[in-house]
Amino acid sequence: MPTVAEQGYPGFEMTQWYGLLAPASLPAAAVERLAIEAAKSIKTPAAVSRLSEDTAQAVGDTPAEFARFIAAEQARWKPVIARAKIKPD
Repeated sequence: MPTVAEQGYPGFEMTQWYGLLAPASLPAAAVERLAIEAAKSIKTPAAVSRLSEDTAQAVGDTPAEFARFIAAEQARWKPVIARAKIKPD
């Protein structure tokens, strides 16, 4: 079986990530409070230890940083999805 690079994707890199999302109508104060509390909890020794078992890292960015990350991921994967001719249901 050919590698991912041999199939036309040189430099291929993929990561798995998780994040908290909320309705756009959630008040900004609630978004900020959730972001602060989530960032604190994901960086506790217990959470960091558990994540490290899966070679994962706790990031805990701000909502704006997470939005930029999601936009970058969408831009990165858009050509792959188009090339694979994947259509939404």
